[in-house]
Amino acid sequence: MAIKKPIDADLELRYQTALEIAEIEAGYIRTRLRDEFAKAIMAGIIAADWKFDLTEKKWDEIAAKRAYELADAMIKEREIGNV
Repeated sequence: MAIKKPIDADLELRYQTALEIAEIEAGYIRTRLRDEFAKAIMAGIIAADWKFDLTEKKWDEIAAKRAYELADAMIKEREIGNV
């Protein structure tokens, strides 16, 4: 029969807190990266004067949505290691 070591509750709490902080920081970094990608993409969309179908929404609404869609695709590819 294996002897269980007593769990240091304070150490366990610090470990759990560190994991939670790391997850929060990773989410923050991912959000900042997404925003930076979208900002660069939006600059390209504006510079290239992309044309969108404006029957349902304004140009800026469509362009902003498309910039974030492309940013999300870039992050997805980056995460799976294709780049």
